[in-house]
Parts: sequence; C-alpha cells; structure tokens
Amino acid sequence: SILTSKKSFSGYQIFYPNPIPETIMRLSREKNYEALNQIFSLFNIRYIFHNTDPKIYEEKFPNFPNSYMMTSLPKTQAEYKEFVKKFPVRPIYENGPFQMFEFDERIYRPEVYIPDSIYQADMLQKTEDKTVSFRSAFIDPVDCKQSNIISEFCNAKYVSPNVHLLTSKVNPVQYTIRVKQSESSAPFLLVFQNSFHKSWKLSIDGDTPLGEDKHVLANKYANAWIISEGDRKGKTEYTVSLNLETQKYFLYGLWITGFTFVVFMGWIIKTMLYKRKL
Repeated sequence: SILTSKKSFSGYQIFYPNPIPETIMRLSREKNYEALNQIFSLFNIRYIFHNTDPKIYEEKFPNFPNSYMMTSLPKTQAEYKEFVKKFPVRPIYENGPFQMFEFDERIYRPEVYIPDSIYQADMLQKTEDKTVSFRSAFIDPVDCKQSNIISEFCNAKYVSPNVHLLTSKVNPVQYTIRVKQSESSAPFLLVFQNSFHKSWKLSIDGDTPLGEDKHVLANKYANAWIISEGDRKGKTEYTVSLNLETQKYFLYGLWITGFTFVVFMGWIIKTMLYKRKL
C-alpha cells in the first residue's frame, strides 16, 4: 500500500517495521509529543484527518480488537481533540464532523529532501533526543557496512550543502527534482521518503543511474542515495530523475495485452465477415 499508491496511515499497525508501532503506543502513553513529531515527520506525514463523530469511536466502537488502542491513545473524542492540539498543526478543512489539520512546515520533512545531519544510530532511540533536527536522516550502523562507498560515507564528517530542491511528481513511479546547490566537493545524501526498493533508480541529467552501492536504506524504510561531486560532474545546477525500473515490465505487459486484443478482435471480425459471405 505504500510503494506507489496513496500513502495513508489508518492505524498504528500500518507503521512498519517493528518495533515502530509499539514505540508510537509507548510515546503516546508517556505523552512524549516531541518524539511523536519526529516519527510522524520521518514517515512524511503532512496531514491529520479526524472524524469527530462519537458514533464511529465511542458509542458504537467495537471493543475487539480496537480496545487495545485505548490503552495508550485517547479513549474519547473529547480527549482526541486535545491530543491533536499537542502537535504543531493548523486546521485547513472542516465539514460537519470531518476535520483536517496540516503540520507546520518546520516539522514536515518533504518527500524528497537533503538532510542537514546524519546519525548512525537507532532511529527510535535518537528521535527522543531533543537536539535532533527535523531535517536529519538516520542510517543503521549495520547498513553502513554494506559496501566501501557507504562505509566511507558513514565514517566521514557529513557536510550538508546549501541547496534548493524543486520536486515534481510526474506519476507515482517517476519524480523529477531540479537541484540548485552551493559549491561543495563533499558527497551528500538525498532522501526519498518512499518504501525502500532496489528498483528505484536515480540518474542525474539523463546519465546512467547511480550504482546500487550508492543506494542506501534511510530512516528504517526510505530510499537514499549518496551523491558525489563526480556524479554531478561538478555542476551546481542539475536535474535528478527518480524512476521505478520495474514499471517498464508492466508497460511491456500492457503493450502485449493490447496487441493481442487487437489481433484477436481482428480475427473475430474477419471470421464474421467470412461467414456472411457464405
């Protein structure tokens, strides 16, 4: 449900991988809203939708299995209204019981961003550190040992360039990002907050996609690429393309299916005309 379709989190179990769901429950019990903000930001959550109708939560809410949520999250709609107020959000829509809120842009990590800092640490432990910025990224220490390129990058001092990104979503499997950055020879990380998959490929100005040894798992689930000065050929203005490579097999199948259908219909029409002549 996350790879190329719309991304919505309708329950704590939708967050993955473990133990993120239980961490969200624990932080809710502890009323640690700052850490929850970090997790929601890392999962690219921009909006909160709230149906305030008591019939869908209090009055006719089935105890099993939903009562488990009430052990950590609010038990009533009134409590939920107060719960939402704990986050840096603003109301943007209301119609009857339906309400929608948007996170402050200082909290919201864009779908594609360049982190200002990188941590080799357990993301869930580090999110409770109040010094962590909302433009950081996390790489698991185990993943830092995947290849020499990733290892060198993890062990070097990270210097984030002064950069401006303009991201365009062409379709669910294709993105175009215009990059304008300051002069810098240091490699940096570009994070794409969509489920990690090896078929996501990044290319710069139409060149050959970067190798798999530069494709990194970030924030426990997202795609990230190490971009060096050589990859961008020293340019400070360039275009990055993100494509899901396996989509081409779907298109091949669609073309074959369409061609087969046309041939089949042609054969049927030809057979019917032949019978009429007889």
